[in-house]
Amino acid sequence: MLFKSFSWQDFLLAATVFSLLWYAGVWLLFYRNKKRMPVTPLPHPWQDEVDELGDGLMGRSAPEPGTSVLEAEEFGFGPVSGEQQLGVLPDLQEDIKAACRELESKLGKKEDFLEAFRGIRSRYAVPEGVQDSLNEFIREHVPFFLSDEELDGLWL
Repeated sequence: MLFKSFSWQDFLLAATVFSLLWYAGVWLLFYRNKKRMPVTPLPHPWQDEVDELGDGLMGRSAPEPGTSVLEAEEFGFGPVSGEQQLGVLPDLQEDIKAACRELESKLGKKEDFLEAFRGIRSRYAVPEGVQDSLNEFIREHVPFFLSDEELDGLWL
């Protein structure tokens, strides 16, 4: 009832005047007597003389086992001269994987895999001593079970 006699213009004028008075009072109380002091860094005990810590507090970190540090000239992706690439085993494994993928897509049977493997085996000279690892590789990738006798029969 009492506020009906005030208009919005009167309210905004009073709010502006009171806000200006408030900020002027805050400025006078807190910012009026401030003098800018030159900023100087705090003194540190190590400022005069710098100690070399070397390898850190706990020493140099040990490299991972089997790793070595190489110079830029020693690093490369191609074979080192006089060194033979390891191409037979990865290529053979890739062909076995491709044959297994083809069997899965065409719902092939065990006999289809045995026939495909004969063709794969005829293309590669399988190094001796890798037959056991290749048998495990084949067992992991074929979509059916192969017994030990069947796996041994692949290499005959």
